[in-house]
Amino acid sequence: MLRLSALWNQAVESDALLPTLGRQESTPWCELNLSEIQRGASTRYNVEMQRKIFWTVFIALGLIADVTLPLMWGLLATIPIGFVSWWVAYRSDWF
Repeated sequence: MLRLSALWNQAVESDALLPTLGRQESTPWCELNLSEIQRGASTRYNVEMQRKIFWTVFIALGLIADVTLPLMWGLLATIPIGFVSWWVAYRSDWF
């Protein structure tokens, strides 16, 4: 036990645990998998959130158009409403 603590103290004093600028550190595979999992989770969250925002905006604007506009104008307004919903959810980078 004394030998392990001596080795530990020597490593800490020599800054062996700190990364240096001239040497590239290799990342263990377990950390790579963790970062990939986290990146996948955030991507999945972003896609799901964009889809929810798209349909929420599309339905809300569609209902407003159906209530305020005559039937034919409400149907014709669906195309611009779809475009606005798509832009808000996918292109605006708000989500």
